[in-house]
Formats: sequence, structure tokens, C-alpha cells
Amino acid sequence: MPRGVFEIGIELLPAERGKGYGRAALTQFTELLMREHEAHRVQASTALDNAAMRRVFELVGYSFEGVLRALMKGPGGELEDYALYAFTVTDRDGRPR
Repeated sequence: MPRGVFEIGIELLPAERGKGYGRAALTQFTELLMREHEAHRVQASTALDNAAMRRVFELVGYSFEGVLRALMKGPGGELEDYALYAFTVTDRDGRPR
């Protein structure tokens, strides 16, 4: 990755999903990267059919940028498409929502 560009990943245990932890972690981590590590772009991806995570990205202020086709193997071993999201310094003055 070029300097100032970060790619992050997040995974929650099934019992902890839906409690706001993912949104809080994504917000805080994005803010930390922007503020203390001079990030100008933070990107992340999730399985195309992961509606809950896609909603979290959008709530925090990430923008959908496209589909990464056949990126990773799914639970059954089949290749899955992933949705790519990014947050940049031009999004809300560099502060996630």
C-alpha cells in the first residue's frame, strides 16, 4: 500500500454481533488512523452478501467503491465476491461518523 493508505479487517464472534461493537471499533480505529498515522485513505471489504457489515461501513461514513470479484473462498470453498469500501480525508473532514 502507498504511504497513508491502510486496509483493515474486522470480525466479531457470532454472539457479539448486533451490539454495536463493530461500528464502535470501526469508527475509533478509522479516527485513530486519520489522526495519529496520517492516513488519507482507509479501506476494507466484506463478502458481497454480508448486508450487516455493509450497513456498518455506510453508517460510519465509508463509501462503496465496487466489487472485488472472486476474492476469497467462502465456507463451502467457493470463491466469493467482496464489496470494497473506503473512507478518505475528504469524507466529513477526515472524521468518521
